[in-house]
Amino acid sequence: MICKKCGMESAAGQIYCPFCGQEMLVSEDLEEDYLKSVLTEKPEQGTEIMPPDQENQAEKKTETASSPEEEEDLWETALPKRYTKKQEKTKTKAEKKKPKNKKLRLIILAIIVIAAVCIAIFGYVYHQKTIHSQPYLLSSAKTAYQNHHYEQAAAYLDEFLGEDPENRDALFLRGQVYMSLKEYKKGEKIYNHLLIQDPVNKGVWKELLSYYNEKYGYKKLLERSEKVSDPEILAMFDEYLVPAPTVSKPGGTYEEELELKLSAADEDLTIYYTLDGSKPNKDSEVFEVMDEEDDEDKDDEDDRSSKSRNRKKEEEKNTKISLTEEGETLLRAVCYNKDGKHSRILNESYKIAFKPPKAPSISPDGGTFEKPVNIALTAPEGCKIYYTWRDTEPTTASNRYWGPLYLREGNQVLSAIAVDERGKVSEVAKANFIYYPKR
Repeated sequence: MICKKCGMESAAGQIYCPFCGQEMLVSEDLEEDYLKSVLTEKPEQGTEIMPPDQENQAEKKTETASSPEEEEDLWETALPKRYTKKQEKTKTKAEKKKPKNKKLRLIILAIIVIAAVCIAIFGYVYHQKTIHSQPYLLSSAKTAYQNHHYEQAAAYLDEFLGEDPENRDALFLRGQVYMSLKEYKKGEKIYNHLLIQDPVNKGVWKELLSYYNEKYGYKKLLERSEKVSDPEILAMFDEYLVPAPTVSKPGGTYEEELELKLSAADEDLTIYYTLDGSKPNKDSEVFEVMDEEDDEDKDDEDDRSSKSRNRKKEEEKNTKISLTEEGETLLRAVCYNKDGKHSRILNESYKIAFKPPKAPSISPDGGTFEKPVNIALTAPEGCKIYYTWRDTEPTTASNRYWGPLYLREGNQVLSAIAVDERGKVSEVAKANFIYYPKR
């Protein structure tokens, strides 16, 4: 159908033009059918049927509209809602989609915000854990100390030691920081604590000796050296003190006589020593160190007279220490320089326990005989032999062996011992002899 007013084409059966609202001309049969459908049709929810007077008002407003916007508003108010059902459904779907899209965008935005907050919190926690971790604190303390930021290094170390108070690396660095801050007593206390745990820690000793040398001087170093026994640590003391004397043989247990020689690091040093355990000083025995030329061994015949003179010189001078008796001897020696300063004291303990000689050998070593035999006894060189018969243990009061023994008739046990020059007695040697002459 074509509207006579606006000329727009509309679907058949419509009473009003959907575009301008003008009443359409329809046949009586068509009008009757349409009215029946309107009466039987149930309006959709939210749809209103406009009264004729409202439709006429909307038509008048449309005719008097002057601007395109006003004209559009008039068209919207003038059109019956049941004739714009399709347009309203389309509009309703679009309006329903908009809130959904907006809600989705809000959800995505909220997720992004929450994720960003979580990342920020995690980063902060991780950063806090990192800057308060033990490796970080110790590394930062070392860097600060190397850069001479001692207060900052102390702060790092105090926090570190609060968690691990016995960590040796951290304690050692803390002692260095104390010394750099001129808190010497605190630094010394830490160093001594570390030496209780590790008495041969060279790093700690190096710092402590340097401090003693600058703060207290020679006497303090000497006193501390008397409490040390490790050779390597004592050698570190010699960098600050008069070098201590050395001895040709270390202390220990020996089964033979000993000849000991003392030597000094400098020829201008004088060595004093004792053998009774007393502290050596300038009133003690002086050890005369021989020159190398006097101590060389030469094989030429022309030097034999020189060797003889050297031996005589050794006898006149105290150039060796002889330990010839069995027992324990404590050798203590010290060096003095020309300024009267002395070294730490050398202490070496020697124990002489001479080995007894071997037991005499008996030949023949026993048996049954029908003819007379001579029995021979032999012992190591320098030993005396004592013997008995009748299976009794010999002593130095028993018969001394001078030559072969004559075997007596009967069943007898010969016992013999050997006694060396030092009086050391061997074990008892025994042999059983049975002699009955054949008749």
